[in-house]
Amino acid sequence: MQIPDEGRCPHCDCGGEVGHGCATELCQRKGYHYIPLESYQTLTANEHRNRNPSIGTVIGRYLLVSELGHGGFGTVYLALQLPIKMKAALKLVHRADSPEQAAERERRFLGEAQSLARLNHPNIVRMLQYDSIDDQPYLVMEYVPGRCSLDQEIARRRLAGTRFSTAEIERIASQVAAALDSAHGEGVIHRDLKPENLMLQEVSG
Repeated sequence: MQIPDEGRCPHCDCGGEVGHGCATELCQRKGYHYIPLESYQTLTANEHRNRNPSIGTVIGRYLLVSELGHGGFGTVYLALQLPIKMKAALKLVHRADSPEQAAERERRFLGEAQSLARLNHPNIVRMLQYDSIDDQPYLVMEYVPGRCSLDQEIARRRLAGTRFSTAEIERIASQVAAALDSAHGEGVIHRDLKPENLMLQEVSG
């Protein structure tokens, strides 16, 4: 017998099974769902006061449980594919202020999805799905657990007074070069290659 995953509603703090709709009337109207306790517990008191209204909602089959990053174009969320609760990274485009802006954002986002769909390499995150909901496009990508950006690792080592070894530099550079070579072979140019956009992950072996 499967034991239900305990969760919390990020907006009213009620408890329930992860992925199920919140039982309170207001949250039902807004479409909020219970998220995993670990995600709920990472919310600081300040984040509770300024909570992201998208956390706890379902986009397609994906439950948004926390924010991974954001920019002027969109926000990336840690999402769980329901009902199997597989982790994924979901990028949701911000709502536009005008029909013209919405059309331009959708055009750019579709181009990004088309480029990513052509890529298949161990050092490039895989695209899982592209779709839209209520005229708001979203992109679902492979989630990389235990990752940090190269920029974060550089900062961490600077504070610790340590440096990358020659072997580490060669290993990272060779993998980046291999990924770029694969992308260039498909006619895809990154145009924004920088430490913040390179993810490091320790893998077994």
